[in-house]
Amino acid sequence: MSVAFSPDGKYVVSGGWDDTARVWETLTGNETARMIHDGGVFAVAFSPDGKYIIVGSNHDTNEVYGFSPVWDSSRLWVWEAATEGLVARMTHDNVVSTVSFSPDGLYVVLGGLDGTAHVWEVATGDEVARMTHDDGVTSSAFSPDGLYVVLGGLDGTVHVWEVATRDEVARMTHDGSVNTVVFSPDGKYVVSGSGDNTARVWEAASGKEIARMTHDGSVNTVVFSPDGKYVVSGSGDNTARVWEAASGKEIARMTHDGSVNTVVFSPDGKYVVSASEDGTARVWEWLPDDLIANACKVMPRNLTRAEWNQYIGDALPYQAVCPNLPIESEPTPTP
Repeated sequence: MSVAFSPDGKYVVSGGWDDTARVWETLTGNETARMIHDGGVFAVAFSPDGKYIIVGSNHDTNEVYGFSPVWDSSRLWVWEAATEGLVARMTHDNVVSTVSFSPDGLYVVLGGLDGTAHVWEVATGDEVARMTHDDGVTSSAFSPDGLYVVLGGLDGTVHVWEVATRDEVARMTHDGSVNTVVFSPDGKYVVSGSGDNTARVWEAASGKEIARMTHDGSVNTVVFSPDGKYVVSGSGDNTARVWEAASGKEIARMTHDGSVNTVVFSPDGKYVVSASEDGTARVWEWLPDDLIANACKVMPRNLTRAEWNQYIGDALPYQAVCPNLPIESEPTPTP
């Protein structure tokens, strides 16, 4: 249900319905740690220094209506990543849907389906701030300077709050429930994904919409690239897509066999990791230059003109993408 890279990119933590959060080596896929909980894990995150993992899990009452278990409470767990030792545990009276560390690692924000978001001090477990929505809080994130929190809700709204004063700074609205929100690395923008099949980039201070990206299904997850120039989104249409943040232009598309629930960029921005209901988490290359370089390693020649027209069209003039490989010669001019 949730995945996150460690700050150095060497590890990934994932949380699932099997009541576990697990740490994996990024390059090998080897499991290095496992933390057991008393309910499904809906949210995971590394602390900024990589020493700790925060986990939001929901306590199952063992009652089931239809296909969905019923939760009577939720817990926020802080674990030491290397030793699997429990550092702190906080309790929430409703389903925990989102957790995030502050940039300095001293605080966490927890959002619940009861419409409240709480900011806790990690070392003491003390609550330092509480913000309220008109409906369940589905996603949360601190600004890079730690002064603000952005929250997304089931009511289709995105709120930016100042933590110290609890004042609302901006409010933005989708046409469906908001599933995911995050700040840009410079804190100037927010990107949100919604059940209205769109991901939208907003100006954090004013709430002005900057760009809109459209999927063929609900947008479950979004995040900015480390340089803030791109957004990656995951959707119920089984795709993860990379977009230009300023224009909303699609740059790359990756396909799963099920809904994509969460996506993140690696710290260097070269890779995207996506987790899907098809039971897989996958690491992708997405940068056009990298994809071209890899293709040129295995291609025997450049595209023919017919292939270029089929796959590239008139977006670019016909050319040798792989400079060291043969290319179809120019047509002989008719006398």
